[in-house]
Amino acid sequence: MNNKNREFTRDLVLIAMFTAIIFVLGMTPIGLIPLGFINLTILHIPVIVCAMVCSRRVSLSAGFMFGLVSTINAFIKPSTLVGNLLAVSPIAVIAMSMLPRIIIPLTTNLTYTGLNKLMHTDKKPGRLAFSVVASAIVGSLTNTVLYLGLMGLFYWLLCPANLAYYTGVIIGVVMGIGVPCEAIAAAIISEGVVFALLGIKKTRGKDSAEAV
Repeated sequence: MNNKNREFTRDLVLIAMFTAIIFVLGMTPIGLIPLGFINLTILHIPVIVCAMVCSRRVSLSAGFMFGLVSTINAFIKPSTLVGNLLAVSPIAVIAMSMLPRIIIPLTTNLTYTGLNKLMHTDKKPGRLAFSVVASAIVGSLTNTVLYLGLMGLFYWLLCPANLAYYTGVIIGVVMGIGVPCEAIAAAIISEGVVFALLGIKKTRGKDSAEAV
């Protein structure tokens, strides 16, 4: 088996693994924290981790699966904010559930690779923790800001009568509680998982070199 086939097979295995993790988190109470008017999530964390340790093909697939699970949940157990939009335009709900989640791996990976080059983390590993934490926060904010931004846009276009309610909830609760909580959770969990996975990759690399 040549290197390309080996990489393709490895990516398929990783895609299956992250898909399983995302579906377990998304379809059980583990990954969603319902507040009634909106659901907070930790589903973005596997996507963020994937963007830092896996290929772009794998991370984009993970982002797509996150969006798919979010779309399914929006239809079967919508929050109040999502339910208002769903009654007017299911397409708008699909768009705001899918697009931000596909963009998460792109912004996370760009931040991670950019900081690694800028800070020379390969020569100074102590700075890698900052790169991982900052990238996780960027990925979390990408999810939250784009999702809520699209929701606000659709409320303005499709549900102007409920716009004041949306604005009050977002400013009063979600921005004050949800955004910081999701970002902090992403930073803490991602740092531990990324360092563990990078350690495994280094160990395997040494074993392969010794075998040769």
